[in-house]
Amino acid sequence: DQIMGGGGEQAKESGYLDVYFVDVKNGDVIGQSIDVLSGSSASCEWSIEQEGTYQWMVAITDGEYWTYSDTYSFTYTEPNTAPDTPHSPYPSDGQTGLPNTIDLKAYCYDADGDDLSVGFHVIGLGHIGSYTVVGGNDFAMFTHSFAPGTYEWYVISSDGIASTQSPVWTFHVS
Repeated sequence: DQIMGGGGEQAKESGYLDVYFVDVKNGDVIGQSIDVLSGSSASCEWSIEQEGTYQWMVAITDGEYWTYSDTYSFTYTEPNTAPDTPHSPYPSDGQTGLPNTIDLKAYCYDADGDDLSVGFHVIGLGHIGSYTVVGGNDFAMFTHSFAPGTYEWYVISSDGIASTQSPVWTFHVS
């Protein structure tokens, strides 16, 4: 439906108004509240299906005269989904007998398809390196040399808005 606002409407009972919420882009009625007591509030829901900037206005009538609000706007963006917990590490948790130079790997996934910045951390050594998973769906890898010993490590996957940490895994270098 569209608001025409001509004339010839039947005057409403004193103090009651009809309120129309209008999409400015196409003139369609988003929602309406009929017989609203003057001075009361009116509202409607607008189902938004895609990101973008939306403009709306309010048209009010007492059945005889029309009044129009200014145009209002808002921008809708899809909410961000945090990356999944990184998993499938290499070396696998508890693996022993590894050489000094290791390609640390963990599978990282982001449901939004955002690029992921993945930080590699070794307890006692701190942050040792980073890797970018383009498209948010692949293994992150960082090569590092270790002295013989047992190490605990984890990765943090970030889409720039939210971060997710993996469990702590261990491995042993011979």
